[in-house]
Amino acid sequence: MDLAQFFLKYPEVSLANSVEVDEKVRTFFHQAPMTGKGMQLLYWREPSFKAFLDCHSDRSFVFYVESTQGQIEGAGTIVIRPAMVNGKREMVGYLGDLRVDNIRRWGRYWRDFYLDLMKAAPHIEEFGGARFFYTAILHQNTKARKALGESKIGYHSFHQYQMVNVLRQWAPVKSKFAIKTWDDLPLAQIEDFYRTANLGKPLGWVVDETYSEVQWRLKNWHGFKKSDAFVLSDKSGIVISAAFWSPSPLKKIIVKQLPREQKILLNLLGAVQRMPREGEELRCLYLTSLDRRPGLSEKDWQHGMRQLVKIGLELARERGFHCLSLAEFGEEQFSLWPFIALKTKLELYFVDPINNPSSEFSRAIPGFEMGLV
Repeated sequence: MDLAQFFLKYPEVSLANSVEVDEKVRTFFHQAPMTGKGMQLLYWREPSFKAFLDCHSDRSFVFYVESTQGQIEGAGTIVIRPAMVNGKREMVGYLGDLRVDNIRRWGRYWRDFYLDLMKAAPHIEEFGGARFFYTAILHQNTKARKALGESKIGYHSFHQYQMVNVLRQWAPVKSKFAIKTWDDLPLAQIEDFYRTANLGKPLGWVVDETYSEVQWRLKNWHGFKKSDAFVLSDKSGIVISAAFWSPSPLKKIIVKQLPREQKILLNLLGAVQRMPREGEELRCLYLTSLDRRPGLSEKDWQHGMRQLVKIGLELARERGFHCLSLAEFGEEQFSLWPFIALKTKLELYFVDPINNPSSEFSRAIPGFEMGLV
């Protein structure tokens, strides 16, 4: 089955496939902030809506519905990418950007569409046989989380994680490992490291003879440079590898409203740390592409993370970012001394109306990139 056949059942859903429609989708999202408890964030996409999706993969889909006057009233995206699943290469899907206006007209229709789409997904040609679909939800988005609990689509909790925004360092950090950039090493050596690190990781990177996630990011992540990617090494080789990157040229986070407690904290920090006010962009430099050598001790892992955070904070300060952002999963808490940080709770869900795929995966930290959410 292809998407055209599937759409015969839902003739009011369309696939964005032109510059004109892309601009209409972009306008729709610019008018629909992400709302949480006391928080509103607006995601500003430029120069097009699709440009940010192209960082994920070359296989992305934007679905939408519109009013009789031609105004978009609901949209959502699916991105299909290669990933490691139980040691084998498969295609997996990420669901994002779900917004629905005019709930009275589209609520049930849109829900039924996504329910059927998820049931049919493994058989849709354009999805390349993808069996596993996942999404991320802001914990403070109580409306969305309540809806998930009542949803027939089948949202299954996979991992809880936190967005950690590191603001300042207030004491020295000792360097235990030798530091080099990706520029200093053969690309094949870096690829070998990521191939080994992702073999047993849920939804991990694919690095093989036909596809390399390392090379994909270097080519398709706007502004991603080998000089901003670092490896930490000991006498046995690479210990940890990571890169610093910002999607800001393609997707900006505009702070529309903040919870009262965060406003108070930011006012206190204002004397020593420039922070965004309501209506301004939150400029985050992301710690991405983070992986460690299998079997690395917890002590060495924490040492390495402190070194990386120190490097990232220096880059963030030099380039005018407000903070360094990284994902911290519940199973793997970082020792954030001596850094000042704010944390925001989120959660990863598998989306499957028939089965709960969570039991098919280990509890290892998944191959998930927060900077692409």
